[in-house]
Formats: sequence, C-alpha cells, structure tokens
Amino acid sequence: MVHARDGAVWPGAEGGRRMKILVVLTDLWGASGGIPTFNRTLLAGLEELLDSQSEVRVLVLNDPYGSSKKKTSATIHVQEFAGHRLSFVRAVVGEAAGADHVFLGHIHFSPLVWFLGSSRITAVLHGIEAWEPLPWFRRWGLRKIDLFLPVSQYTRDRFCGSNRVSMDRCRVFPDTLLDRLTTASELLSRSVLGLPAEGRMMLTVSRTERPRLPSTRGGKAEGFGSWSGRGGTGA
Repeated sequence: MVHARDGAVWPGAEGGRRMKILVVLTDLWGASGGIPTFNRTLLAGLEELLDSQSEVRVLVLNDPYGSSKKKTSATIHVQEFAGHRLSFVRAVVGEAAGADHVFLGHIHFSPLVWFLGSSRITAVLHGIEAWEPLPWFRRWGLRKIDLFLPVSQYTRDRFCGSNRVSMDRCRVFPDTLLDRLTTASELLSRSVLGLPAEGRMMLTVSRTERPRLPSTRGGKAEGFGSWSGRGGTGA
C-alpha cells in the first residue's frame, strides 16, 4: 500500500487485473545490517497487507544467486543478481514496463527513474546518503519520484534542504523490526543485561561521523557506492 503526495492511497490496477509492484533493492538476505533488515521487514509487511490479486516482483542487486530460495511466496517473487549491474538494470527496466508502482529501496537508484515508464515511483531515504547534495546524475532523477520515504524527520529535513525537494513529497517512514520477540526472550534479554524483569526499558542509538576517504581513493569508492547502494547506511 503506497500513499500519494496528497496523502491518498494509490488505487490498484484497473480492469480487474492483478496489481503489480516492483521493488528494487540493494541487499535482502545476502547481507546483514540496517538496510537489509529494513528490506526484509518491508517485504514481510507487503506480504501481510496485499491480497492474492497483487504481485510483488523483487529485484536485488547484491544478493548471491539463490539466497532467497525458500523465502518467496505466492505473492512475492525475488530475483538476485550477485552484483551484475548490467543484467540488473535490464531486468529493472523490463519489469517496470508492466508495473503499477515501483519502490526504490535506495536513493542511489534514482538515475533509473527515467527508464521506468509511467509507473508511480516511491524511494526510501535511509539516512546519511541523503543528507548532503546529491551528485547531478542522482539529483536529475528526483523530479520524477512521486514520494520519498525518509526514515526520520532529521533525514527528511536534511534531504529536502540539501536537494531543494518540497517536504510535501515526503512521508516519514520509521525503521521497525519484525514481531519475533516473545515475552520469554524479552525477559531473558533483561536478565543477561542485569536489568529488572519488569518496567519500561529505553534504548538510544547514535552515529559517529563517518570519516571521509582520502581524495586519491574517493573516486573509486564513490563509483562503487553509486551503483551498489553501499555508499550510505541507515540513520
């Protein structure tokens, strides 16, 4: 379920056909960390929300071939590309031709939007990769994206201020976790940490500033990050 700029829910496919959603991701099951966890939670939510009349095609750039085997369903179909960028781009463009909505899991994919036809496009902003002015080839695609989903108000404010994007085109979409913790595991965690078994517990997290790479290496690092999505992490 995707929300339009004015807050309304985008309608499904017309003419009684199955609604097709294309999800374009950097990593899913083949890596650990904040963004892959976000992506797995996103797909779990889509599977729960969508009915049998919907189809979700998921294209994952960096996952090894077969890493999502046995983790797909009748609604969600996952294809991995093991870092092969040309094959990945061809698949994205081909699948987008029949998609009602395209969901970009990273802003580094923004240059692709000009090849995605008339599909509605939503892009996730995980954090630091969106805080500074984007390179021209990424910023060029922002105008065609219908909705941005920053994970925090801070990321929204930094992104909009640095890239001259109206906040009306953003809807804060906080990170979350799958509902897998039971009461027993929560009590066990508190016991291990030496905390009381009852009462509220607050967790705070922070980020230390990432050092900039030396200029002699920056070109290579940026070139890799621009395609893989690994140049930025969640905030």
